[in-house]
Amino acid sequence: INYYKKLTLNEKCVQIFTNENAIPYFLKKPTCSKFYVIYTLPPENLQKEFVKDISIKKPNYIIYESSIDSYNSSKSSLNIVNKYILDKYTLFKIFNKWTIYRIN
Repeated sequence: INYYKKLTLNEKCVQIFTNENAIPYFLKKPTCSKFYVIYTLPPENLQKEFVKDISIKKPNYIIYESSIDSYNSSKSSLNIVNKYILDKYTLFKIFNKWTIYRIN
C-alpha cells in the first residue's frame, strides 16, 4: 500500500483492475471510475462507462493484476476494459504481489 501511495501521491484518484476494493480506502482516495468493484463489470454497457471514466480522469498508474486476487480470472469477461488498458498503458513494475501499469 505504501508503495502505491507514493506512486499516486499527486493523483486525485486511483484505479485498480483487481478485486482488492479496500486499496482506495487505505489510500484515502476515490477511484477514477464509479465502478470500484471490477467483479460487477461484465455487461458491455458498464465496461464502456468504466472506459469513459478512466479515459477522462487518466490515472497515471493502474494496479492491473494481483497474485492474491482470487477473482483475477474475471478479466477474461472484461474484454473492452482490458483492451483499453493494454492499448493505453504499459507494464511499469511488478511489485510484490501487484502488476502495475503506467499510462503511455
